[in-house]
Amino acid sequence: MAAVFALLLIALTAFSFSVLLEKDIVDMLPFTVFSSILYLYFFYCANLLSLGITTLYLLIGSLLFYAIFTAVKEKRNVREKITPAFVVFCCTSAFFLLYTADNYSINWDELRVWSAMPKAIYETKQLQLGAGALIFDSGDNMQTYPPALPLFANFFLSAAPVFKESYIFLAYAVFVSAIT
Repeated sequence: MAAVFALLLIALTAFSFSVLLEKDIVDMLPFTVFSSILYLYFFYCANLLSLGITTLYLLIGSLLFYAIFTAVKEKRNVREKITPAFVVFCCTSAFFLLYTADNYSINWDELRVWSAMPKAIYETKQLQLGAGALIFDSGDNMQTYPPALPLFANFFLSAAPVFKESYIFLAYAVFVSAIT
C-alpha cells in the first residue's frame, strides 16, 4: 500500500506542476522526480531525513491544493492534462508494481550498495558517511557520488511500516520510466 501511496504522490505532484506551469503531466514527471530527490538530499546532508520526508509530504499536499485552487479560479481545463503518454506511465507503473512485488535483491545481486544503501537509510534515517555509518564506515570505502536513487527509494519506503525490498526495485523502475 505504501508503494501505491508513493506512486500517487508522484502523479499528483506532476499534475500540480502541470497545472501551475501549464505543461503536460508527462513533461513534469522528470522535474517531479529530480526535484523530490534534490529536496530530500538537502535534508539527508543535514542528517534530518525524517523531517525532509514529512515536509515533502506537506509540500506536495499544499502544492496540490494550490493547483486545484488555481485551476478552479482560472477555469482551466484539467482533463486535457491526462494525455495518452501519462496513461502509459500509469500503466507501466502498475505493471512494475505487480512485477516487482516479490523481488529480493539477494536473488539479483549480493546486496551491493544499490540495495543496501536504501535499507541503511530506511533503518537509521541518518547520513551514511563517516563513523557510525552502516555501510561506509571509513574513508576507504566511501562512495564518491550523492545517493540520489537510494533517496528516491527511501521516498517509496517512507510510508511503509516495515522495510520491503521490492519497493527498491519499484522505485528504480519508476525513476527510469519517469525520465524516459
